[in-house]
Amino acid sequence: MKTVTVRTKLGVVRGIESKNYKDGIFYSFYGIPYAKPPLGKLRFKAPQPPIPWKHEFDATFEKDCCIAPNLYTGEIEGGEDCLHLNIYTRNVSINDSESIQLKPVIVFIHPGAFTTGNTKTEFYGPDFLMTQDIVLVLISYRLGILGWSRLDDSSLGIPGNQGLRDVIMGLKWVNENIEFFCGDPNNVTIFGDSAGAVIAHNVVLLAQCKNLVHKIIIHSGSALCHWGIGRRDSLKEAAKHLGCTSRVDKDILEFLQNQPIEKLIQGQLQAKVGIAASLPRYFYPVIEEPNNIEEPLITEDPRKVISEGKSLKIPMLIGYNSDEGLFFDYQLKNRLKKDKNNSILPDFETLVPHPLGFKRGSPESILIAEKTKQFYFNGKSPTIENRKQFYRLYLDNFFGYVIQDTARRHFKNTNQPIYFFKFAFDGNLNMYKKIQGSDLPGASHSDDLCYLFKMSKNPPIEKNSVEEKVMTQMIKLWTNFAKSGNPNFFQNDDQFLEWKPIEKNKLHYLHINDDFTVGVDPDKEAFDFWDSIYNMSPISKL
Repeated sequence: MKTVTVRTKLGVVRGIESKNYKDGIFYSFYGIPYAKPPLGKLRFKAPQPPIPWKHEFDATFEKDCCIAPNLYTGEIEGGEDCLHLNIYTRNVSINDSESIQLKPVIVFIHPGAFTTGNTKTEFYGPDFLMTQDIVLVLISYRLGILGWSRLDDSSLGIPGNQGLRDVIMGLKWVNENIEFFCGDPNNVTIFGDSAGAVIAHNVVLLAQCKNLVHKIIIHSGSALCHWGIGRRDSLKEAAKHLGCTSRVDKDILEFLQNQPIEKLIQGQLQAKVGIAASLPRYFYPVIEEPNNIEEPLITEDPRKVISEGKSLKIPMLIGYNSDEGLFFDYQLKNRLKKDKNNSILPDFETLVPHPLGFKRGSPESILIAEKTKQFYFNGKSPTIENRKQFYRLYLDNFFGYVIQDTARRHFKNTNQPIYFFKFAFDGNLNMYKKIQGSDLPGASHSDDLCYLFKMSKNPPIEKNSVEEKVMTQMIKLWTNFAKSGNPNFFQNDDQFLEWKPIEKNKLHYLHINDDFTVGVDPDKEAFDFWDSIYNMSPISKL
């Protein structure tokens, strides 16, 4: 086992030699702390700067993830001491006199609905991305009750969004130390998928992160998603389930800080609402009060932040998958078990996005429900025969429209290029669809990640297969974007294809399937429908 040491500003770390899927050598550093362990009185609090270590830190093996259910097994795993990051690099700085060209850095924020997921190689193996000359970083952040809780009492310093604060602390560590791993601190691309995309996008909406990130890649999510903002009473609800009788924030905090972590997870799992556009969820990001003792982060609607030009002006690569709605296949199956009438969507008001502010039963909510039923099902109650349109509706409602809207809004308020994509490839590596319990054709939610990261449950990639072709071309495009802000590249002296950034009234996009093609305005009819919904005026004012 060949190892290598690197001296950071906090101490020496030892990593291990690894090989990519083509047997190229790179170095892996696992579980380097970027903050103090958030234990005891630091539970629920903002992350604190890390403590330097005197002895060599062993980064040759993977560390505990942040406590959460495992995506494969559903079993609770991990712990609270989890604020660390993994680094993968082809080169390291052996001594100060050595001159090595610094490489572009990609910082990945994992998905998992803010309540699950981790940075382990069983899900996010670097074997594909490390065929390119980049530095890859994966940040572990707190999840669920530990990462997305708040209390009203501003003196307690629990404004919410601890997970976002964790990521920013990790980015600060990267800014100060990545040069020792031959990464360029002035060329950092933040990359997130789903919930990770919401976090990454929120980072870019913060002026204080200006020098931490220089480009952004977001898949299947943004801060504008209706599921990107949650309930404000999550922690109190969990405390109530665990037997806390006090309604005083200070008492609730003391009660929960003294509970074993297993009890907290139990309380988290008991506080839940269904997955519906009309319902904000427990333990998700929240809008913060500005008067907290902690520096506020999310304080207003992200649409307002973008329209007022407050977000970072950086290149963006953004898109979604063609069959995101397959993610809800399990929900459809559960509904069919309960409904003897074979109805797959009995209540269309659940599809009214809660950020619109229209109360259930209001004229506006009823009208949106009726319009949605008419648009997708010609006004009829859908049954299993309408399954395809059900998935289409959930694609548009949860992902497609808002992600296009995000790109269009940023275009109006930046002079930087924005590249849009739609991933439609359905190959042997589409593991997320299998995890989600669907055996239907199509590219489901997060299936695109399987062509950027190696997943342990996937078969080895076959040489010269269509899967390898798709993976190789995606890797090249994505890492080219990280290098220069332009994904386009030449292949055998010819340009691979011309992927144009979006223009006024032209949402150019890359369509990723067996072949890569380009087009304009994907899913336009659905976009126009939801755009009319999001811009609908209250009926009482008409």
